Parts: sequence; structure tokens; C-alpha cells
Amino acid sequence: MRRVHALLLVGLAAGAASCASTDLTGKNRKLLEQAVTALEQGELAKTVALRDDLLASTEADAGAYRLQRFGAAYLAAEAHLRASFAGAWLREPETGTRLRLGAGGGDDTSPTAHMVAAARQISYGMDLAPSGVSEKALAEQLPASLAELGVENAKLGLSMGLLTVYSRLGFESKVSRILEQNAGMLDLASCQRLMDAARLPDELRPRVTYLVFRHQRELDERMAYRFAVRTLFPAAGGTAGVERAEREALQQWIVGESSYVFTCPLDGVKADPTTPICSTDLKTHLLDFVASKRE
Repeated sequence: MRRVHALLLVGLAAGAASCASTDLTGKNRKLLEQAVTALEQGELAKTVALRDDLLASTEADAGAYRLQRFGAAYLAAEAHLRASFAGAWLREPETGTRLRLGAGGGDDTSPTAHMVAAARQISYGMDLAPSGVSEKALAEQLPASLAELGVENAKLGLSMGLLTVYSRLGFESKVSRILEQNAGMLDLASCQRLMDAARLPDELRPRVTYLVFRHQRELDERMAYRFAVRTLFPAAGGTAGVERAEREALQQWIVGESSYVFTCPLDGVKADPTTPICSTDLKTHLLDFVASKRE
């Protein structure tokens, strides 16, 4: 009788633990939904705060909520990446030197601090990223938008985000290493498909295409030209991720430094990198210009 009683107690305890776990999974999913909404509405600090809430609630049994913690890190990384371009709220990191890139949201705010924070979140997310996650688990634990994105595409987005951070902080060898490990990014059409799959924010895309241009200009000038044009004239959004001096350098490379001349296939007019279309026929995009060796 005592044994039966003990077994009943064990069963009840297991059932209670299962219910508690299910409840917390549901609460975490709601936190992630709120974080997604905050990110979409540009409430970047709130996105990060919701990530902190989720991590705190799951700290005692982190392994059981790995997928949700990964989702939270992904969202926080994107929030910090966006804040590094506009809307910064963190202060300058205590590094012993003062490195300021771009304009923050006030005298004491620092885009650099957000780049450092983004790098930390990306590294944390990459370490957490689970493998072999079922569609059922994705649907049960993550908001619809993150479930549809999936773990692998989210990881791809994190890698691209890290690429932009490394370049802006001056870690050129790390930039080259990432590009060498991702051959699909070295062709413009393929790179655009990857950015779409990863749902890379519009403000980060010109930075990515600019970095691939720099990598390709020594290897494949004709492909480098395509990346230069896409950087100067993004498919969507602006070019805030590329400095004015960098844009001017792209224009100079197209008109004089490349070993190729790029001309309109219809009328032979040379590419004018200050406008996205042929300056004569007013319809042929610079991406459709043809390359010939400079004499």
C-alpha cells in the first residue's frame, strides 16, 4: 500500500512539473511575441528588456528552454544592431579608449556600445542555437514569425549581423573569414536570396553588399561592380550603413579605378554611379551594364 501511495505521489509530482513547464513555455512565448511587436514598432530598448525577462525566468532550467532563449537572443541582437545606426540608448563602453562611430541618440549614448552588445548577443545566440528542431516545437515555443524564419535562417541572419559589426569595429580579418566561409554570399543574386531568407533588416543590407564588394574587387571585378551598384542603390531602404566616404570610393572605383569599363548595352554610354539608370535611355539599370577591359 505504501508503495502504491509513493508511486501516486511521484506521478502527481511529475504531472505538476509538466504543467509548470507548459505554463512557463506559454508565458515565454508571450514574452517573445511582445518582443517581436516591440521590434517591429521600433521600441528597441523594450525588445532587449523583454529578452532579459525571459532569460531571468528560465535561468533555473536553461536547457529546457534553449529554443526560446535562442529566440530572445536573436531579437535582442537585431535590436542592438538597429540601435547602432539610429536610436542608441546605451552609453560608451569602458574600453580605455573612446571609439565613436556615427551619431547616437544623445550626448552620452554610443552606437559602439550597441555594436559590442550585438556581438555578445550574436555569440550567445550561436552557442545556444539548437539543431534538429521539429516544426511542432517551433510552432509551440516561438511566435509565428520566428517559427517561420526557422533556426538555420536565424543563424544566417546573426552571421550577417556579425559581419557588419566586425567591419565597423575594424576587425577586417574576421570579415574576410566569414565571407570565405559563406561562398553563397559572393554572388549578388545568391547573396540577395540569402539576405531575404534571413530577413536581414534593410538598414544592414548596404553594409553587407559593400563588404562583399571589397572582398570581390580583388577576385572578380565584374561581380564586384554589381555589389558596388547594389550598395549605392539598395532595393529597399537607404544607405545609412555605408559612410559617405565609402560611397564616394565606390563611385570612383566604377568610373576610374576598376580595370573594366561598364557601359549600357543599348547605347554604349558609360556608367554614371550617381544615378541608378542609364543617363541616356533613362531605363537600363546599372546592374544590366556590360563590362569590357579598360584600354
